[in-house]
Amino acid sequence: MSMPGLHVGDVEVPFDVQTLDGFRAWMARVEDRAGRASFIQGDVYLDMNAQSYDSHEPVAGEVNAVLRLLARELGTGRHFVPPSWITWPAAGLSTEPDGFFARYETLRSGRLAVHPQRRHEMVVVPDFVLEIVSASSALKDRVRLLGAYAEAGVGEYWLVDARDEARPPELRVLVLRGDAYEDVAPDAEGWVASPTWARAFRLRRLVDPVGLPEFRLDVR
Repeated sequence: MSMPGLHVGDVEVPFDVQTLDGFRAWMARVEDRAGRASFIQGDVYLDMNAQSYDSHEPVAGEVNAVLRLLARELGTGRHFVPPSWITWPAAGLSTEPDGFFARYETLRSGRLAVHPQRRHEMVVVPDFVLEIVSASSALKDRVRLLGAYAEAGVGEYWLVDARDEARPPELRVLVLRGDAYEDVAPDAEGWVASPTWARAFRLRRLVDPVGLPEFRLDVR
């Protein structure tokens, strides 16, 4: 008799997903899954919503594109984009961020490494993590991951929220001080400094020639 499971659309979520080992085994065998999943200290979050072309997809694409080029220019490390799955067993966390960065010294030391049997999973802690807030991920990104990333020791956490078209997009740069994050305050022109990247950034909302929203991550 097979183990009971929960079906969400065409995705079967097995009963043993409630443990970190069970979750990791499920994620390793699920192909072409419809959404993103996270295991955060005993709770499983499933984001089955399509990524919106009004906010999530264009802002994630812009931020990741700029950071990938900047990582190459600086030559200090590598910026990873989805699908890139990372696990911190000691913090009870396994998730797929919207992007993350690891210095070469972090990779050389083994503080972050590719799992030897699951080549799509990296284990332990990067230096920087990016999350783009959507309607279905606000609690996870702003509360649960905020605490879990701090416990894991991620040095810098970016939270981007571009859902409200009536307001400028929010770029929060959070730096780990002790065991909790502190916001880096933006200056009067909206620039916010990042210790990880040794640059200041500003995120702007624009409109493309056919009326779709697009974003610019400025760097100085």
